[in-house]
Amino acid sequence: MKKLRDWPVTRLTREQIRRDSVDLRKRLGVNDLKKFKFIDLLRQRVPQLGGRFTGLETIVRPSNELSGRPAVTHFPKKQGIRIFITNELENAAQQEHPLAQAILMHEFGHVRYHDQAPKAYLAGKFEELSYINDLETSAEWQADEAQLSFAVPDHIIKNFSDHEILAQECNLTIKDAKKAVDIYNLTAQRREEHPAYTAFKRDRLLASEPRSSNLPMEIEGLWLQLEYAADRDPFFYRLCPKGFLIARDEYLKMTPCGWRFAHGTIEAYFNTL
Repeated sequence: MKKLRDWPVTRLTREQIRRDSVDLRKRLGVNDLKKFKFIDLLRQRVPQLGGRFTGLETIVRPSNELSGRPAVTHFPKKQGIRIFITNELENAAQQEHPLAQAILMHEFGHVRYHDQAPKAYLAGKFEELSYINDLETSAEWQADEAQLSFAVPDHIIKNFSDHEILAQECNLTIKDAKKAVDIYNLTAQRREEHPAYTAFKRDRLLASEPRSSNLPMEIEGLWLQLEYAADRDPFFYRLCPKGFLIARDEYLKMTPCGWRFAHGTIEAYFNTL
């Protein structure tokens, strides 16, 4: 019997994922840190972000209950998302072992972007999947990108040219450190489009702009009724009724913080596609 290996999901670009990772690091207070114990962050601080992270649990299970895998993410219908990990993985994560950190951040990538709705493909080898040429719709590719960009964002990578030193300083596996440096170097010529720089320019622009409403009057009224997002300027950011972060300037835009008014309520595109 073939194993569940991957499944197609809503498209996300590397730039979108990396921008989200910088945003999450800021919200969790680790944006300028090169090293941190991710399992503690996952258990203690991530659930406090609310939204889809509400009720998130990391639960230890014997290895034989996870079919030989070190970690598995489940999405119960009436409970918070659960990441099941083996005793071995928890012990390694407590010691901040690079591979253990990477595995947990990969599972956190699934928590960030995926849910139980997509129907998993029954597939053999990953490289033989029919949609492999469209990596941006691959759940596993997205989780990998989420893991690496959270572990080592661009504003940290730019200080390292040697991937072995990066691995040591940022607690990465050699393989991940090399991949991070390679990706950064490949995108150096289009730095204007890079997520870290783009986010910086956007923040500077928002800080300098007058606070005038760009929403239709009836939508503005609904916006003002939405819940505030922790540590965010409520003029520019709110939470949709289902807890997803949305941005004033991304109304009717197919972006990570994009949203619309439909079916009598405000909906985040992230949650409706």
